[in-house]
Amino acid sequence: MEENLNEAFFPVYPDNEYRRVGRHIVLCTLESMVPRDSVLDPSIWAVGGNTEYTWGKVQWTYTRLPQARRNLLPMHYYVEYVDSDYVTYVGAPLTNRSWFLQEAAAKGVIPTMMADAVLVALQENYAVEVTERRLWKLLAANLLTPLMRQLEVPRERVVFLEQVCNEEVARSAGWLYKYRSPKYLDRTTLDHFLKVFRKDV
Repeated sequence: MEENLNEAFFPVYPDNEYRRVGRHIVLCTLESMVPRDSVLDPSIWAVGGNTEYTWGKVQWTYTRLPQARRNLLPMHYYVEYVDSDYVTYVGAPLTNRSWFLQEAAAKGVIPTMMADAVLVALQENYAVEVTERRLWKLLAANLLTPLMRQLEVPRERVVFLEQVCNEEVARSAGWLYKYRSPKYLDRTTLDHFLKVFRKDV
């Protein structure tokens, strides 16, 4: 099948960096994954979410970064608000390691035990404003609790990168990505919905 010349496809290559059996799911805002010298449109990550489709720009930017291993996306899932509700996209294959988490573990930003975690990137920015309950509800029902059952991840190991990272390292010159403290993050609502939609029975 021929590709339309107006379509912006990114190349897909085989990658043998398979993810070991990790027991964590890491959530983070997209801002925490933006390289400091990135050309990614700030309207995507510097606000508390918008109704525009951003996934195409995210794919285009991250697959072309020098650190992207064989054009692999850094996140396993990406969640954004489009039109009138939240949508979840598949990024990297679940069987593959996140090169972003591998780099973060190697630099001491996150504990090494989280290097093989599943990474979920959120376009919503809890460093900017409070996140809507609807996002946590959909995440818990449709993505997190099924993953927790499949991968045998207990609730206490569903974590936020901004809360488990070494903030001093994340703010240092040695870490090449943006970081802002999760000022408006309250994980109580997410914990509530993880209990409501638990799939371990």
